[in-house]
Amino acid sequence: MSENPRSAGGTDFTWMRIARVLMVLVVLGGAAYFGVPLAGNQGGGGDPQPDLGAASGGGSGGGRGSADRADPAPTPRADAPASGASTTTLAQTQERVAGLMREKRSGQMVAFDARVLRTLADDNDGARHQRFILALEDRSGEFDTILVAHNIDLAERAPVKAGDIVSLYGQYEFNDRGGVLHWTHHDPAGRHEGGWIEHAGIRYE
Repeated sequence: MSENPRSAGGTDFTWMRIARVLMVLVVLGGAAYFGVPLAGNQGGGGDPQPDLGAASGGGSGGGRGSADRADPAPTPRADAPASGASTTTLAQTQERVAGLMREKRSGQMVAFDARVLRTLADDNDGARHQRFILALEDRSGEFDTILVAHNIDLAERAPVKAGDIVSLYGQYEFNDRGGVLHWTHHDPAGRHEGGWIEHAGIRYE
């Protein structure tokens, strides 16, 4: 009687396959339990890779760095002042002239930036002067405005309007209304230091 080839050793073959499957399952289960990454499991099924952009503050949405939670810096100037420091605030440029105003001192040449509050009619009595009012950022003192008297017989008119930010260099004179800034122009005789008004990147002197 011939021996059935399927029955001779068939049982051993079946148990070997079962044993191999069990070993694979044990290895997979152990890897999952101990968090060992498996080859070929670095795609969507594994733990997500860290967001390096978020960690460095360069990510978007909820991944912001600590710098975004800090107090905001002073609003930068929309136009660069004469000094070229575009991050300097108007109040910072006005510290010296505000000090002269508080101390009621006159005759000092001073440079600062300010916003035009309103324009006035020209003063045509004698030498013609363009006139406009500047608003100071610090409104805590007794005075908070300065009159600019710009000699347009010696310098070109500055085309300023209310709301414009201008850079100026001139001589401050205190008065009971806050003060006047003049000598915002050159001196043809060369005896006095020249001043200027800078508006929209153009200097009028």
